[in-house]
Amino acid sequence: MVEFTAIGISCIGLKGGPELKHNEAFSFQFATDDQAETDRLWNAIVGNGG
Repeated sequence: MVEFTAIGISCIGLKGGPELKHNEAFSFQFATDDQAETDRLWNAIVGNGG
């Protein structure tokens, strides 16, 4: 497990364990205060090529 900050938001990274091989896939989970903040972050990510 690793803690880091992305776009000013504290995040935690989890390793999938030995049964999951490393690949290019990953997920982000951000706790947001409301739907407007969720939409802003989502649009910033997908608006720049995903």
